[in-house]
Amino acid sequence: MKAFRGQGYTPRTHIRLPIAEVSVDAFLLLGHGGFVGILSGMFGGGGGFLMTPLLFFIGIRPAAAVATEANQIFASSFSGALAHLKRRTVDLKMGVVLLADTGNAAL
Repeated sequence: MKAFRGQGYTPRTHIRLPIAEVSVDAFLLLGHGGFVGILSGMFGGGGGFLMTPLLFFIGIRPAAAVATEANQIFASSFSGALAHLKRRTVDLKMGVVLLADTGNAAL
């Protein structure tokens, strides 16, 4: 197999990521995701700050890695907010105050 790598051959476990313009091992991505998920669950932190550097290390361009993690963080935050809205455990008044304050901080 190693003889073919320079000639455009990619092993079956590799997947092509067209936006990142790279081919990576699917098991490596799954392993990184599992590792980051375990660490996030153990320590209660978000996985975005862990996964982004790991994507850099496997050859994904920084812009694509940051965009990937930003989408993941948005999706998990949105689904969490929907779950809390369904349970009526969201303080909407505080959210509006914080949102208004965030707009003033940008000025």
